[in-house]
Amino acid sequence: MAKSKQTPINIYVQVNGTSHTIEVTNKKREYFVCIDGQKYKTFTTGKNSNFGEHHEDFPIEVQGENFILTVRGKKIRLVKEGQYIDNGEMFKPAMPPPKWIWVFVFLHVVFFFAIVGGAIGGAFAAGGAFGCLSISRSGKSITKKILFCSIITIACWIGAILLAEIFVMLIS
Repeated sequence: MAKSKQTPINIYVQVNGTSHTIEVTNKKREYFVCIDGQKYKTFTTGKNSNFGEHHEDFPIEVQGENFILTVRGKKIRLVKEGQYIDNGEMFKPAMPPPKWIWVFVFLHVVFFFAIVGGAIGGAFAAGGAFGCLSISRSGKSITKKILFCSIITIACWIGAILLAEIFVMLIS
């Protein structure tokens, strides 16, 4: 079966009174950028991206003006002079996840391998780990981030164990 082609994301920008189209196509860890139909650059995600969750900033230039192409998960946006061009919000640079988050990711991995296993355990472990990684990069205080990650971790453990027990009862 042939793989389907990714649909490009088009971003439109005005530079010196001229409209330009920035087309971005993503394939795994690579982002292919074309400006006005011409291949510009290919960017590869790095240290700020983990487990397929991309969190990167790439500098680009359009007709002599500098921009930053931001990737946050599946969302791609353009920044000029510290603000997103689509809504004027202040830009926050991509940062690697904080070190403390790896404790929660580790707990989800241990949970999967040591306690539940299988598809149900894998779904809960992956969902919990991704949820915690996502929360760790939010704008909330560190106390709230740790609290929410703790809640997610406990909920995943309880939910998966309950579902596994129900499944065992059904097949017995």
